[in-house]
Amino acid sequence: MDNDGREVQVILAMIERGFEFAKALTLVPELFTVENGLLTPTFKIKRPQAKAYLAEAIANMCAEVSASDPTPRRMS
Repeated sequence: MDNDGREVQVILAMIERGFEFAKALTLVPELFTVENGLLTPTFKIKRPQAKAYLAEAIANMCAEVSASDPTPRRMS
């Protein structure tokens, strides 16, 4: 198995141990780097830029989740 497969297994194992469960997961081919503007020089994620970069993927995941689970959830 290649490194990408191992990384996915590690991520899924981490998700299973927590109280929150991911309903969708998207892997992006481009790394977050300072050069592409997604990280600061101190390697913190630039959230507005990351959100803009991932906007289409986020929208697709939300649509996929709502289509597969049409039951409305109550906010507590």
